[in-house]
Amino acid sequence: MLILVFISAIMVVFQVFEYRHDYRELSSFMRDRDDLNAEWGRLLIEQQTFGATAQIGTRAVTQLRMYSPPAVQTVVISLPMTSDDNK
Repeated sequence: MLILVFISAIMVVFQVFEYRHDYRELSSFMRDRDDLNAEWGRLLIEQQTFGATAQIGTRAVTQLRMYSPPAVQTVVISLPMTSDDNK
């Protein structure tokens, strides 16, 4: 009878050890999942941003009739040099 109680106690200790090991592994997987979900959300926002940039350009041309001016209409303005700029 004493041997059965001892074996039963050893089995309980082993089961608790396995449970804690499995729980740590599960927690690690859940942290990885949360990190991947956060990264996925950032990637979706980035994708939407790139899509919005193209959409803004299209609307600027079609609705506002904006365009890039030709070289003839381009003016370059240069600022005069001051003594602070030479330092």
